[in-house]
Amino acid sequence: MSSEFPQPAPPPPAPDAAATHAAPPGAPILVVAEEAADRERLAAVLRRAGHRPAVCAPADVGRALAAARPALVLLVVPRPGEVALALHRRLRAAPATAGLPVVLLSALPAAIVADRTVDCPPAGLLHRPCPPSALLAVVARALAAPGGAAPADAKRHYTVRYRGVDARGGRRLS
Repeated sequence: MSSEFPQPAPPPPAPDAAATHAAPPGAPILVVAEEAADRERLAAVLRRAGHRPAVCAPADVGRALAAARPALVLLVVPRPGEVALALHRRLRAAPATAGLPVVLLSALPAAIVADRTVDCPPAGLLHRPCPPSALLAVVARALAAPGGAAPADAKRHYTVRYRGVDARGGRRLS
């Protein structure tokens, strides 16, 4: 064999897992809320942080997902929240959106959200009202998590209510 033929270039190094799942600055985020005022307020916060929010009502999620192709869904859960929590379960169950991170912004008590999402914990959970800094921190963590995964401590986080009361048994935690 002669050295007249160029050697093939070595393959590029494989990117690390965090780099492949982290959304770039300006990530498209779909804000889903029943109230137009909630959608616009949240979109303004995300826009100021450099993201590209798209907004829709729960009834229009299918079309909005196709049009926006979001990196994350921010789902507002009002009281009583049945429609939003059912939508969350459908997003996690559908193969096309199962890996899409969903952050819940809930008006419901933590114990109720824990009971209704124990089989499909969200990538992030915030309780209303929350400061914009908390919202942006949870969105950043959810965008960085691989495949829309819930936090590693999700079971503990989502099954424990505020003030140290177990959401399942109602007993005080020490």
